[in-house]
Amino acid sequence: MKFKEGVDLVGVQDVIVQTWPTIDKVHRKLTGREATITSVMDDAHKEDSLHYQGLAEDIRIWDVLEAFKKRLEEALGLEFEVILEKDHIHIEYDPHRGNR
Repeated sequence: MKFKEGVDLVGVQDVIVQTWPTIDKVHRKLTGREATITSVMDDAHKEDSLHYQGLAEDIRIWDVLEAFKKRLEEALGLEFEVILEKDHIHIEYDPHRGNR
């Protein structure tokens, strides 16, 4: 488990700290890399956010999405193009793609 530079952990509650081994284990299993916490007590959140009580955390997901994308590419084969968009994964069938 690693933390993005500047993550404030002062005041984080034990119930959140206890999630870190599980988050890291799941992340490593999917990506082969350690998870990154990007926010706990820091950053700007909604006024009533549980971040301010040390009861919420944010985890980087682009690497998880990238790992999922790669697994889809391998599973679907060269005839499919798998594109990681901002908020979804786009998959398109192009039977001529594998012949290029």
